[in-house]
Amino acid sequence: MRLGKRFGDKSEPKTKSLGDLDDLDDDFDLEFENLKVSSSIEPSRTEPRYVKENRSKVFSEMSLRQTFRNRKIPIVTLDERFINLFPEEKMSGVQLRLRDELVELMKDQSRVLEDIKGLKRYKSQLMQEIVENMEVDHTPLGKLKGRKLSKNQKLIEDINQKLLIAEDKLEKLPSEIAAKNEELMLESLQRCYNNIYDENLRKKALTDEIMEMEVKLRNLKKQKLEIEKDYRGTYTYLYEMLGTEMMRKIDEEQDLL
Repeated sequence: MRLGKRFGDKSEPKTKSLGDLDDLDDDFDLEFENLKVSSSIEPSRTEPRYVKENRSKVFSEMSLRQTFRNRKIPIVTLDERFINLFPEEKMSGVQLRLRDELVELMKDQSRVLEDIKGLKRYKSQLMQEIVENMEVDHTPLGKLKGRKLSKNQKLIEDINQKLLIAEDKLEKLPSEIAAKNEELMLESLQRCYNNIYDENLRKKALTDEIMEMEVKLRNLKKQKLEIEKDYRGTYTYLYEMLGTEMMRKIDEEQDLL
């Protein structure tokens, strides 16, 4: 390899004068001193502020009540953002259980609403039949109407009892749904912060590794400059001893790496 290819771009002549070599030595000295200063800087080992000593339970039951006080939390199983954040394959066993329980409560609410509507429709039909069978007398038709009237009144009493039970259950379900929704949200918050904690630890490990590699790279560059500086000194000495013409001939005959 020729001199121009070793120490400059391809436009340089094959052999340099001693004055040019002295200028290059000055440049290398300056870069070498700068690199020694930069390589002496050690990476910071300060622990990041986000590292927690104990993350077994980020949120307690008390903090849950404080977090959700006077705050209407949307049903998370109907929230597209929640679904995207926690697809089923990424849910914990606790999340899956709470989700199923929440979904079942919501189904119960829908079933109870439908039951109440059905009971009220049936009650309305019975009331209409009672109105139509009010004329009770001792005739066979009148006695039949009487039995029908009595039966409808009994059915209405049963319906009223079922309506009381269903409406009482319907009144309690919203608070049960909200409580289960908050419980699922709490567990999901715990998972989110655990994931953030783990990702921050991974980020810190990568940052430390990058800093170590940067220090290693600076040291390698320093070693490279030391080799180049020694090489320059040797080459300058040969120029002074043998002269430009002799060095040009040697350069043409040699193929140094």
